[in-house]
Amino acid sequence: MVQRVIGVWMIVVGLVGVVAVIVLVAMRLDARGAAQRGPWWKRRLIAAGLATLAALGAVPRNATAADGPTEVAAGQADAETGEDATEAVKAIFALKAALERLDTTLQQTDFQREALQGAMAQCRAQLAVLSDADKTATLTDEGRAEAKRLVAGATDKLATAEALLPIGTNDLLKAPQWATITAAWEYCQPLADSGKSTNAERKKVNEHIAAAKKAAKALAAAGLLTGAEAGLLSAELDRIKTAVYRNPPTDTPVMCYDSGYLPPARRSTQRLAKRLPLLKAVAEAERVNPEALAKVLATVEKDLATLADEQQVEALGEGKSKAAELREAVAPLVEQIKAKVARTRLERTEAWGKVEAFREACKAHEAERPDLAGRFAEARKALDELLEAGLIDEARHAELQAEIQKAVLQRTIERDTPMCYKPMFRGDSRVTPEQRREILDRLERDGRVEPALARRIAADLEGGAERAL
Repeated sequence: MVQRVIGVWMIVVGLVGVVAVIVLVAMRLDARGAAQRGPWWKRRLIAAGLATLAALGAVPRNATAADGPTEVAAGQADAETGEDATEAVKAIFALKAALERLDTTLQQTDFQREALQGAMAQCRAQLAVLSDADKTATLTDEGRAEAKRLVAGATDKLATAEALLPIGTNDLLKAPQWATITAAWEYCQPLADSGKSTNAERKKVNEHIAAAKKAAKALAAAGLLTGAEAGLLSAELDRIKTAVYRNPPTDTPVMCYDSGYLPPARRSTQRLAKRLPLLKAVAEAERVNPEALAKVLATVEKDLATLADEQQVEALGEGKSKAAELREAVAPLVEQIKAKVARTRLERTEAWGKVEAFREACKAHEAERPDLAGRFAEARKALDELLEAGLIDEARHAELQAEIQKAVLQRTIERDTPMCYKPMFRGDSRVTPEQRREILDRLERDGRVEPALARRIAADLEGGAERAL
């Protein structure tokens, strides 16, 4: 009897697996790949379907297709186009695997150089095959299009990996090139501020600035800085060098020294005009590096303040209208960038991670939702830490605190309130205000709702609104 039940169960699983494989093939997805990825039940189900089809001698020819377009190439490789096509098809799948390994390695903060070099070598080996016109000519049109797409993506990733290899880390602050930039700022900025320097110091300034510009380019090539951030750093380094040279060297007697004086408003106009496209690119970027932008935004904001000074702008003459347009274009970009910088700094903190973990837990399905009340105190403490650190203001603190309090209250109501009263928090007009207030009073007496929140909810209920929840 037991063996019969097991046999029937295996047949059912096999048939369901067959249906799953057929659906994957119809959607032009990688059936064999799906049997190796994802939850265990999905892997076993699809593997059972493939095994059943193999036993029946009916494995679909595109069961190994990935991402659709290579399905035709894989189907024709052995039967029609011979060894070259087989090698090209294998190279397509091998390149995909190599790119996944490369991505995994690049995502590690402190990666192993040997692992990165190995992944890069695998990619290059498959690129050599897919770059051979004779071998890819035997593929179908879909196969060649897929190969071309993979080659283009792999080439860009290899360029990034090649630039990242000598750096040895994905953490900007740990990169030796960032240390070079920081050293340049620490040495050159005081000399620029004072306006006093010797010839020997100026020689070192030139060396520091040249090394820092080279380091910024290397970090941009490796993806640790954006191109716009590297450009802004280079522009700021040029400003520092100009400031160092604005006066004659202190150890050389000079009777006449031409420093090319320009009115402050004109200098500010020139700098902002040069940096405007770079600031636009940073404002539009998906990510920013606060450490890099901290070195350049101060000068931009000083230039904006200069162009806002009517007395300074009067020296521009006919250039006043251009200066006004420039200031109006740059000012909102600076605000956008500062907001992104603040957001990035906030998201890096451990305290924000605790708040986000709590918010995600609130979204979980009822069966998988953890004990919110147990995490509530931790999340509220984290919010207080963020407020004290100045990473969020009081308005944002109050908003987030109300959000997490609401989640705990809702969870409490779902668990502890009689079923007939639960609709009160879902806008059911059949529940009277007296019933709503009765539940709220009970929750407040039990210490499940803080008095301040209870008063706010009560005010909303008395006014006929349900904004609190």
